[in-house]
Amino acid sequence: MRIGILGGTFDPPHNGHIYLGENFARALSLDRVLVIPAAIPPHKAQKKISSDEDRLAMCRLAFCDPVFDVTDLELRREGKSYTVDTLTELTQKHPEDAFFLLIGSDMLLFFDQWYRWRELKSMCTLCSFTRSGDESYGRLLDYSEQVLGGGVQLLNLPAMEISSTEVRRRVREHEPIGELLPASVEEYIVGHGLYREERT
Repeated sequence: MRIGILGGTFDPPHNGHIYLGENFARALSLDRVLVIPAAIPPHKAQKKISSDEDRLAMCRLAFCDPVFDVTDLELRREGKSYTVDTLTELTQKHPEDAFFLLIGSDMLLFFDQWYRWRELKSMCTLCSFTRSGDESYGRLLDYSEQVLGGGVQLLNLPAMEISSTEVRRRVREHEPIGELLPASVEEYIVGHGLYREERT
């Protein structure tokens, strides 16, 4: 099977995450996309994030297309969430499957700073997105070839300019969020009183 890996804090998951997963699934002919909320993302270790339970529940509401499979794989693991540990576990359990790591272009440009990135890259196909006409295309292409040594699949896809930070800000400032995420996730946020206070 061809399995996509879509990880992140998902605090909260929004339409941009769904758009990315659906387009990668189509473009790469993926059989499944594993949605994996991170427990303690290393790059956000000092930031306050919502509970594992809330983020997992919102992901299950947001990623309802049959191609998606939301898993608590990293939430069950103690300590920081390193993607290389996740891929190690998955490849050991499913050695016959091909794995595709799906990340945003902003994360791709720092991939050589990820923990044990060379080992991680050897276990999967690294995939990101850009637009061939954008000024960032050449930079992503050069970085992929010169720093990462090639083998990166760049999907020609317009970015959807939505961020979880913007969702949280809107909730805190009592602005509408309905166009940024599924109605079921909005209902969960309101019903559980999430993001009403500013984070430190």
